[in-house]
Amino acid sequence: LTRFFSSEVADEILEMHRKQDVVIARNVIPHVKEILSIIEGLQKLTKDGGIAVTEFHHAQLIVDDLQYDSIYHEHLFYFSLIGIIGLFKKFGLYAFDMIESPISGGSVVLFLSTRKREKSKALSSALSVEETSSLDKLETWKNFGSRAKNHSIDLFNLIEQYAGTQKIIAYGASARSSTMLNFAGIKCDLIEYIIDKNPLKAGKLTPGTDIPIVDFVEGLERANNRPLLLLAWNFRDEIISELRSNGFNGKIILPLPKEITIS
Repeated sequence: LTRFFSSEVADEILEMHRKQDVVIARNVIPHVKEILSIIEGLQKLTKDGGIAVTEFHHAQLIVDDLQYDSIYHEHLFYFSLIGIIGLFKKFGLYAFDMIESPISGGSVVLFLSTRKREKSKALSSALSVEETSSLDKLETWKNFGSRAKNHSIDLFNLIEQYAGTQKIIAYGASARSSTMLNFAGIKCDLIEYIIDKNPLKAGKLTPGTDIPIVDFVEGLERANNRPLLLLAWNFRDEIISELRSNGFNGKIILPLPKEITIS
């Protein structure tokens, strides 16, 4: 159905189909304004004893790893495990298990049922850790803001230093990268271009910082082993492997997680 999911859309679906054994909503819950209608719709579509599966970027990892680049317009919610479990519980969906996902730099895939089940060891352990984390305290997030500001200053100073003789290059023209670049004030006077494999982005400029975007082949041809800022750091392993296997031998600057490192 080419429309936004809601409780009303769930009613329409139930006029055509029965309730389901499994209903999946991965990496979408933090993006939707009408969150209560979405969860109510998931509950309506899940049969008695069935399972609902959802995925969200864990707020604990955002704090721990200093992932301020994930805070931008399309992410309306930043959930703790305790918070999201409480929200689903209000609609008769009870969490019983979880797994970790690498998406977004660290997400939780949460399994819920319309019937109460014994919590898995993984979920119980994660909840115990979160209960002592002060994630629900304002001071935690004020400190996060201060750390993010200091990190952005350090990143700007490092990039400015590397670009002293020749502009550097970067990889990953995403919403996350635009957030980081704008927050740190890193623009086209320091970075010559950003490599991105999405053909729809090639030939465009990054919003707010006006850095040209080029495709993978052109980017490597022009690289000359200059330092590269890996903005898509959350996919670092596969990107670094591909860059090295294609002959790139320059320094790779990883802005996150936690701190700036150089590979």
